Amino acid sequence: MHKVLIVLHLPKGVLSGGHVKSAFELANTITESGVETYIFTNINTPLLSILDSSVKIIEEKKSNKIKGYFTKYKVFKKLKETTGLDAVISFDKHSTYHASLACAALRLALIPIIPGGDPSLFKVAPLNLPKYIAFSQESIDALISRYKFQPDQFILNSARFHLPYYTTREQYKPDGNISIAYLTGLRLEKFNSFKYFIDQLSAVSLSIKVAIIGEGPDSEMFEQYGVQCSNIEFKGFHFVIPENMQSYDFVVTMGRGVIECLNMGLPTAVCGHNGYIGLVSEENFFQLLTTNFTGRNAIKYSTLEKDLERLLEGYSVNPNLVDTVRSTFSNEKLVHDIKTCHFENDLVPFNGNWLKAIISNLFAVIKSLQ
Repeated sequence: MHKVLIVLHLPKGVLSGGHVKSAFELANTITESGVETYIFTNINTPLLSILDSSVKIIEEKKSNKIKGYFTKYKVFKKLKETTGLDAVISFDKHSTYHASLACAALRLALIPIIPGGDPSLFKVAPLNLPKYIAFSQESIDALISRYKFQPDQFILNSARFHLPYYTTREQYKPDGNISIAYLTGLRLEKFNSFKYFIDQLSAVSLSIKVAIIGEGPDSEMFEQYGVQCSNIEFKGFHFVIPENMQSYDFVVTMGRGVIECLNMGLPTAVCGHNGYIGLVSEENFFQLLTTNFTGRNAIKYSTLEKDLERLLEGYSVNPNLVDTVRSTFSNEKLVHDIKTCHFENDLVPFNGNWLKAIISNLFAVIKSLQ
């Protein structure tokens, strides 16, 4: 049996995010495919509860930009000696830096995944690793143009769902008082999107109530801006699953949350870095997919008020769109690419050259700080 370790590191104060859930659901799908799976992470988040009981969790208690190299090496070495670990999947830039050194020294295959995020915030200098898996073409284009990555270093795969978690809600027409869920991490990089949403909300004349679902270190800033609207309530962290979402008529969010809610059959709109974009439909689904459902550089299809009026007129998510979401984002596709990538390529970073790995990491970290 093959053994895989998924490595995930988050900044202090951040307990959730789309790529966290993507990493955990990938662990479950890999496990179901017959691979023994471990998670090595520094976060203690409620999302850990979604992991299959057979996925083994290793807690990284103390780590930073420097210590991370040593903590990764120590854990990787022990796992290789005791379990026969043969591959590592990293889910963020610091984990990739740290893991590339450890994997080079121990001759372990490394598969970095680039889950998304704002390309303008990318500071990921190339480590010349054999292959990267990216969730969006937007991320690939940004890395090629800004950091001189090579196109053949990437495998494009948007999959990020463990489908057994999701069921489709029955459609119904709101009774006139529309309940909206706005999903967001309460972090600085999400604040502009939140402001765009509040501005749209202020212009709505319909009877609505709004739940802000999410947590983060900058919650006070969000709450202070949100007080201008009397019909919103901050609900904190919720699992985005049918049991928690079925009471809402309409969802506004961006990124992974869009496809999670569409997967449940919930009418869902994108509000991202460029403002409120509009309802996601069969007509614009693939255009918005290229932006990882953030709306970056996308045209604005509608306004919040117009979309809510459509909802009152009987709009519902076409079942064909739900099928498209499931066929596009099912983790089985991602697991297939990981296995193919691992089995058919030599993915040992720097061909196991420890000195070359150290030098490359040093230059990459320096460049990322510029």
